[in-house]
Amino acid sequence: MANNQSKNKKQKSNTQQKNGKKFDQKRSTQSKYDQKMKNRKNTEKRKNKEHKGILIGITFMLIGAFFLITASVLKKSSEKNRTGYNTPKGAVNADRDEYTAYNFGMGTSLSVTVHGKMNSKTTVSLAEEEAGAIFDAVKYLDNEVISWRYEGSALYSLNSGGVLTLNGKSEEMLYEVIKKSLEICRDSEGALDITIRPVLDAWAIETYDQPWEDYIPPEEDVLLYAKKITGTDKVAVRDDGIELDGTVIDLGSVGKGYVLDYVANKVLKEFSETKGVKERSVVFSAGGSVLVYGTGNMKRKYKIGIRDPEGSIADTVGYLEFSSKCGKVCISTSGNYEKYIEKDGVRYHHIIDPITMKPADSGLASVTVVCDDNSIDPEYSGLISDGLSTACFVLGEERARKLLEKYNAEAVFIDEYGNISVTDGLKDSFKKNE
Repeated sequence: MANNQSKNKKQKSNTQQKNGKKFDQKRSTQSKYDQKMKNRKNTEKRKNKEHKGILIGITFMLIGAFFLITASVLKKSSEKNRTGYNTPKGAVNADRDEYTAYNFGMGTSLSVTVHGKMNSKTTVSLAEEEAGAIFDAVKYLDNEVISWRYEGSALYSLNSGGVLTLNGKSEEMLYEVIKKSLEICRDSEGALDITIRPVLDAWAIETYDQPWEDYIPPEEDVLLYAKKITGTDKVAVRDDGIELDGTVIDLGSVGKGYVLDYVANKVLKEFSETKGVKERSVVFSAGGSVLVYGTGNMKRKYKIGIRDPEGSIADTVGYLEFSSKCGKVCISTSGNYEKYIEKDGVRYHHIIDPITMKPADSGLASVTVVCDDNSIDPEYSGLISDGLSTACFVLGEERARKLLEKYNAEAVFIDEYGNISVTDGLKDSFKKNE
């Protein structure tokens, strides 16, 4: 009985062990399954995370590419806005509110800027046409009216034959220019002399093209001979024309200024009337003479730089500022830096004092004269500003101020030490560089 009980217990124990092993195997299998599922889930999570990261990366790449493309387009647009565009005859600026063209005439560079909305091919074409009309006017005046060099001009004929007869438009224009110029010669007490050409030729500063160290100033007897055939008293102005007594006339000291008058009074006026163009202003430059023709069509300021006599052509000491409603304003500058020769520490420049017959030594380096609609004769404000700039340079500042008052003109003086002084009428317009 005891043996049976012991045997039963042993069998029961074996059975329990077998069941325990099965349970352990089952639990191990379940655990492996659970781990496998867990690993699978982790793998799926990792893959999902990787896919998500790839998608996010692609998204950011697309966004980045979008911004790069946008930035590139904006940059190109910005560059286009900065540079504007060119036409076969000139350039339209970035904001398409001005057109600029360049040319050459009267022995100097010419530029025209038309201010107005250039928002169509028609307005650009009109601006091109207007600039072309201005350049044509310069060529006409130089070749047929005021140049002493061209055989076809009225002045060349006067100098060659000694007589000017009023038998055509060119002759009539020259007659008026000479009359007005002689008034300035008289009022400046000879500081301006339109018969000075023989003395200028004796100095040959304008045409000298050899090394400066080889330059030889003219002898006194050469200058005395040249002076004998100069003088405005040798110019007789009559109602029917002009007669010269052994002298010649050179309008280089007033010619570019007169071109400003012709452009403002005739070309721009006729262009407005025939083309119906009202909404535009013009800035025209002929060497040292500048016309600002402000019609008030645009709310802006026109700035005309004053060159630094000691600097390069691009260097300025400041600028004159005029409003868009300024009307006709003519600015002319004469300076000892324009045409000169330096030798042994002496600068021989082309502005000759008719009294001494030598380069003017008035203590000035440059004079800029401004004449507007308030000047003594607005029709000839360009010619007057040009003639006065030469006369004032020769006279020196103190005497020049009295002459300017007579013509109701204003000026900016720069002396040989770089000091700047401005007449009262320009104190608000002149801005000195800081």
